[in-house]
Amino acid sequence: MRQAFADFLDRLAAGTSSRADWAEYAVNHYQDEKLEAYRRDCVRLAIQVGEPFPRTDEHRKQLRKWASELKETDHVTQES
Repeated sequence: MRQAFADFLDRLAAGTSSRADWAEYAVNHYQDEKLEAYRRDCVRLAIQVGEPFPRTDEHRKQLRKWASELKETDHVTQES
């Protein structure tokens, strides 16, 4: 699930995500604490920024950073 959420963050940063993506990934809550923390951070940023989201390169950079971090932790959890 971390990989799928990371892919959503990448699509969001690229401007290719849909409302359906948002409904599937940002609205739902996760039992995985790390994933839930990233979801909350993403929603907070979207609320602060407003529409359109993301607005700046800084926002896109932050989304890509979160996606990268999630991909790294997904790889580690799969090896364990």
